[in-house]
Amino acid sequence: MVPQHTCIFTNHQAVIFAVPSDYHAVATTELAALAKFADDFAKRNVKVVIVSGDSVQTHQEWLKDVAAYDEDSAGNFPYPILADEQRAVAKQLHVTEATGAVLVVGADRKLKLSMLYPADTGRNIEEVLRVVDSLQLTSSKRLATPANWRSGVHHCLLCSDVSQDDSGKLFPLGVKGVDLPSGKTYMRKTPDPRVQRVLLPSWFVPEEYDMILHPNVDPDSTFRFEGSQSLHCTIQIPHQRKITLHSRELSILTASYESGEFSVEATGFEYDVEENTVVISFPKSLPVGKGVLKTDFIGTHNNQMAGFYRSGYTDAEKRQKVMVSTQFEALDARRCFPCVDEPQAKAVFKATLVVDAHLTALSNMPEAELTVLPGGKKKKVVFLPSPKMSTYLLAFAVGEFDFLQQLTKHGVLVRVFTPPTKSAQGKFALDVACKSLDLYDDFFGVPYPLPKLDMIAIPEFAMGYVSICSSLDRRIIH
Repeated sequence: MVPQHTCIFTNHQAVIFAVPSDYHAVATTELAALAKFADDFAKRNVKVVIVSGDSVQTHQEWLKDVAAYDEDSAGNFPYPILADEQRAVAKQLHVTEATGAVLVVGADRKLKLSMLYPADTGRNIEEVLRVVDSLQLTSSKRLATPANWRSGVHHCLLCSDVSQDDSGKLFPLGVKGVDLPSGKTYMRKTPDPRVQRVLLPSWFVPEEYDMILHPNVDPDSTFRFEGSQSLHCTIQIPHQRKITLHSRELSILTASYESGEFSVEATGFEYDVEENTVVISFPKSLPVGKGVLKTDFIGTHNNQMAGFYRSGYTDAEKRQKVMVSTQFEALDARRCFPCVDEPQAKAVFKATLVVDAHLTALSNMPEAELTVLPGGKKKKVVFLPSPKMSTYLLAFAVGEFDFLQQLTKHGVLVRVFTPPTKSAQGKFALDVACKSLDLYDDFFGVPYPLPKLDMIAIPEFAMGYVSICSSLDRRIIH
């Protein structure tokens, strides 16, 4: 039975903290801690009430001690204290001089959870909030929460009564089954739906980006570049007609999806400028399993030192030139190509750059193939596939470069690229890089896993340096 009281039962969910008496050392610390979480309870639309066996006057005096114990307190206790001098409520809650209690009551006035504690064991207020979050998700979203669950940190579990067909409709962030030795499919995960981070649906899993980019370094142009991409992926749940990718300052011209004999053209693109996403719509459901999302798109080499951006430099004849390079960390790969631009969404990258024949094109991996295109003005540079990695680790640079190179004692090729006529300024960096790489190999006993390491001096670069996988491992500003 839950005690009836007008200050408790409104249209709110309520948390009742019952303490054995005022002037109790542990209870004093609990109230001080509770006061700090007033905003957290308010955001959850939860009313907090304290029940104590002393009088209203005693409560008022006791709160002075609570405020004094909490040095950050403004002196105004944010919750009502119910005076239970006759111990009527305490008896219903089974609270004695040796115990305290926490009860969570729904807006329907039904008891949802009851916890008894020894009076000398302080309650963890964050744990109470966690319980409130869990109960709210279960009642409103048909979700369960696993052991040690934390909102925004761990996935939720689908309640057992949610069918496979309903799961895709109810949980747009995606559902992932857990492989179990029994082979049963009763354990299904989905991200916490209340988390405000812009995470893309987890049912769309990128595996390999195979892209061709046409950088544009013509100083008399609008610096627009073109690209095409085949994104090899896996779709994990049925009845999906839309794919959401990160995209910023890109325009997708065409898109199609292929899976075996299945093929369909996209019918529309919906951009969200605030969330930096594009929703690609198809006229029919996409099949579960592996497939390829093909897109053609255009973008711009901006001058904001983010994404696939442009920089100015002076060549050997003192002429102003333009180079382009990338800064994708942390959320700017989406300025270069449509993708799942989240660190955990690791994939393999196969990159091809089509550039002016006299320019140098660099990426994370060594060149696999170089072809001069008909007419001799352009060349196509195909790079080896990268390791499986996050989007922000991908890197490109295109421009006129001088360079120095040297092999480490373990056989890794290290190169330092500089603007024309400035290669002498890279000698120190080359020497330090080779010695450092050998030192790390010997100290950790783990060889550098890639065939090369490039460093490039970028005239305009915002980060100072950035860790990139293999190519552009360190950028040095001169």
